[in-house]
Amino acid sequence: MEKKERNEFHDSVEKLEKKQVELETRLKQKDRKRTAENAVLLYKIEGERNRMSNVEILAPAGSLDGLYASFQMGADAVYVGTSRFGARAFAKNPVSMN
Repeated sequence: MEKKERNEFHDSVEKLEKKQVELETRLKQKDRKRTAENAVLLYKIEGERNRMSNVEILAPAGSLDGLYASFQMGADAVYVGTSRFGARAFAKNPVSMN
């Protein structure tokens, strides 16, 4: 009888050990998945930072004073047009500069 009980005990211990190994394996897989997801998020965040650091401020200059003021206020580039080639040249609602 004692031998039978010992065998049952060992069988129970083996089952528990197998269960523990299965659970540890699942946890490792979840950790790997979580790590991969975090890596993707970090990649996206870094890409967004790089994209945002490449932003250029383009300011319109309606006059020579506007040109100087745009650069003094930090514009990277200034758009200069004339009445014939400017952004408003072919607009449906032209603004007169008189």
